[in-house]
Amino acid sequence: MFPKEAVTEAPAGLGEKGALAINWKNYTSLAGLAVLIAISAIMSPTFLSPFNIVNVATQIAAPGILAVGMTFVILTGGIDLSVGSLLALTGVIVAIAAPVIGWPWAVLLAILLGTVVGMFHGLCITRFKVPPFIVTLAGLSAYKGLALIFTSSASVPLRADFFDYLGAGRLGGTAALLLSAVIAVLMLFNYLSARKKYGTKERTKKSIVTISAMVGTLAFGLLAQEAGGVPIQVLIFVVLFAIAWFALNKTVFGRELYAIGGNPEAARLAGVKVKRGLIIVYATAGFLASIAGLLVATRLGSGTPQVGTLGELDAIAAVVIGGTSLMGGVGTLGGTIIGVILIGILNNLLSLLNITADMQMVFKGAIILGAVMLDAKLSKK
Repeated sequence: MFPKEAVTEAPAGLGEKGALAINWKNYTSLAGLAVLIAISAIMSPTFLSPFNIVNVATQIAAPGILAVGMTFVILTGGIDLSVGSLLALTGVIVAIAAPVIGWPWAVLLAILLGTVVGMFHGLCITRFKVPPFIVTLAGLSAYKGLALIFTSSASVPLRADFFDYLGAGRLGGTAALLLSAVIAVLMLFNYLSARKKYGTKERTKKSIVTISAMVGTLAFGLLAQEAGGVPIQVLIFVVLFAIAWFALNKTVFGRELYAIGGNPEAARLAGVKVKRGLIIVYATAGFLASIAGLLVATRLGSGTPQVGTLGELDAIAAVVIGGTSLMGGVGTLGGTIIGVILIGILNNLLSLLNITADMQMVFKGAIILGAVMLDAKLSKK
């Protein structure tokens, strides 16, 4: 599903910064991911075991959902520092509300809360001209504080069969393998249907990415089958990613986001409703943060106010490592997924090697700095 993302046309007259540009940074990330997998397999004999690979996939589901929303935000030239705290708050809301109003209404309430909060961010940015950094930085502090206040800094258990299934349920091994085969076929179909739009050199690059994605998907399906199936949380991540990918690459709205990030004023003059687009983007980020919060809470079995700390850091790191420019207008969701997987594997390797959590934070910081420096260097070319 990756290869067609960089060919979406922005409206005429909006510059060359949009999706039509070839983004070499995505391929650099792909090479880095391959190297990291090889290093991990050498340094830890258990890394490539089916159970560990499925565990990595489960661990990256919620951060991956956050990163999808962050990609939309950064593509417009913005930033959202509140998603980690919003993740914690929505998980807490579900845990507190479920015994009172029932789990379906509690889930709906949490998702609605996340969406409304994101919409509020968008309104502050577009109507009151408050910089995204300031608005979401305030949210980072406020939402974490509310989560701690509502729970008195203690975890609130989740009690419902639905939560147990969402946290630990799996799609059977055979069904998982068939699903991975279907996804691989869709990737191939997407590439073949668009290959005529590519030049010879770009077609070669796109074919490499498509083949890599197909091989990775089929390999994961085989490993998941051996491990007993694909976790439901991974399936939710895949579905949300597919919807977001379609919106970004197959709709007018997606083309408008690239235009807004490339040149907001030119986009406005071309008829793009910039303010509406930004509000939708931040509402989407809030919606996805609430889904991620639900997944984390059900996986832990409780609404825990301390979770999500620095979650926005992982999301931003994945997006930047995946090749999305912090200046906006350039980037792909395929690249973001590469970044998410890379960070997930790095976290897993450091854990397998018994590296402390403190040192893991140091590694993440160094990776983000390196990715931003590379982004700045390549942007000048």
